[in-house]
Amino acid sequence: MKKYLSIIALLLFAGLYGQEENQGVLESDSTWKKELIKMPLGFAREINYEGFEDIRFASGWSKKESPEFWAYTFAWHVKGIQKQTEENLASHLKAYFDGLMLPNDNDKQKIPGATISFSKNKESHFTGTIKTYDKFHSRTTIILNCTVKAFYCNTKNTTTVLFRFSLQPFNHNVWDKFNEVKLSDDVCDD
Repeated sequence: MKKYLSIIALLLFAGLYGQEENQGVLESDSTWKKELIKMPLGFAREINYEGFEDIRFASGWSKKESPEFWAYTFAWHVKGIQKQTEENLASHLKAYFDGLMLPNDNDKQKIPGATISFSKNKESHFTGTIKTYDKFHSRTTIILNCTVKAFYCNTKNTTTVLFRFSLQPFNHNVWDKFNEVKLSDDVCDD
């Protein structure tokens, strides 16, 4: 009996520790919808990172008439120092959007996969576009503008990659709304 109680206590402790560890790395008010997904992602196993994806959706992200349509941000918080380049960002986001957006019966529907392009602005800062199918809302092809910033934490041996997406051009005021979502102060002690 003691053996079973010890196992139950250990599982409860591990469950509590795991929940506390994965509370996310993004902070936002309650108008941003939140989702946390363990990595590697089930729909994009090619992205071979161990950690989690912390997502925030703007309140109008699913409303076609809103300037916030498809405005969302996410951070990959992963183990190890994972240096980001234009090439691996394009490869990872192609796997991500193809896995997320292409229908399961795509052999019949023949929807083209995502087209991704990135350029590096300065060290660990990138901008790009993602042309992909929107299977969730419009069932048409959309072009998302994207910014990416990578944060490398040597003391914790982690990488946090912050992505921001919108259909709007970079000079649109919807990009100011992303300032409402911040990385937690304890992401890195460097």
